[in-house]
Amino acid sequence: MIRAFRRFGQNERSLFSFLLSNEPFGLQTFARTPLREAELYRLDHFYDYVRSNFGHRLAVQSYRSHWNLIDSLVESFATEDPLQIKVLKTVGILNLLNDGDLLATEDSVVRALGGTDREQHKRVRAALESLRVGKRVLYDRGRARGLCLWPHTSVDLEKAYEDARRTIDTPGRVANLIKDYLETRPIVARRHYIETGNLRHYDVRYCGIADLAGMLKGNTTDADGVLVIPLCETEQERDAALEFARLPELKERPNWLVAVPQPLNNLAGLLQEVLRWNWISTSVLELNGDRYAREEVAKQKEAARAQLERRIQAVLGFKQLGGQMSLAWFRQNQPLKIKDGRHLLEQLSRIFDETYPQAPRIHNELVNRRNLSSAAAAARMRLIERMFTHVWN
Repeated sequence: MIRAFRRFGQNERSLFSFLLSNEPFGLQTFARTPLREAELYRLDHFYDYVRSNFGHRLAVQSYRSHWNLIDSLVESFATEDPLQIKVLKTVGILNLLNDGDLLATEDSVVRALGGTDREQHKRVRAALESLRVGKRVLYDRGRARGLCLWPHTSVDLEKAYEDARRTIDTPGRVANLIKDYLETRPIVARRHYIETGNLRHYDVRYCGIADLAGMLKGNTTDADGVLVIPLCETEQERDAALEFARLPELKERPNWLVAVPQPLNNLAGLLQEVLRWNWISTSVLELNGDRYAREEVAKQKEAARAQLERRIQAVLGFKQLGGQMSLAWFRQNQPLKIKDGRHLLEQLSRIFDETYPQAPRIHNELVNRRNLSSAAAAARMRLIERMFTHVWN
């Protein structure tokens, strides 16, 4: 118990919480059991406590303890014998600690579940035999490793992670490394399209601070508007982006928006975590022969990537319909108040309404488009053919 609290909890605070609080499966909860149903508090009970109170932490760092594998096997195991579940939980909590003097040997599991009751010893040994030979969910790794809930693992993921920590430095600049996570699809002004039939959109452009000056030299896009998002690494670069948003040249471009984000250097730690797990997945060749370690690396890599994506959306996201944006918006040198993605779409439609007030309203999608559709092309050919083959009076 002490080792579990020291490694996964908060030392003395976790111990006193277990003893005195009303946490699920803690001592106070267990003590409320009626005396006629009383039993000793054993390792399988402590497994339930750890799962309930520390499971969310263990899942994040499962590569150090194989917790996801342990928990999924115990929860998915189907049996009508409650003793078999107790055996799996006992082996699972000992595998979680993985200490040399607290191995899940057959004798230690029998003592943990049977105490001094010899009849119970026999029942526990029978359950162990069934799980090892019949069910094949327990694996004996010999006297040096004891019983385990998975057949083998040839990869020490904690050591691999430490190697990755020494190999992958904190990135100095993150802008070029997060390009794959950025939202680059054009933004359509929906209300303007519905009301006028004209499909107009904004082109999204991310760029470094050094490239801002070149953005104004030429406009090669076919889009109706341009959304510029400078990727600012530091506060100094953000100040430079704010100065760009106030340049006189932008005064003459009503369909240009500039969205200045907060500095991106706060993403360096999350990006480094993604790079570490990518390094492990490509550099540790032993993963090819270890399915369990390979699956754990894939889970950790996906979790790190998802956390980075959420943070990028919080800093650079502009399409989310809820939540407060952290971008500072400018149009024609003036600040533009935009609360969320829905408000942004409203502003884009308003801008296009102002820019193209006399545009014809054609609600036929086969006609009102930039490139001729195949149906319209066929109709044109039939019309030309009839013009040449029919005599008009």
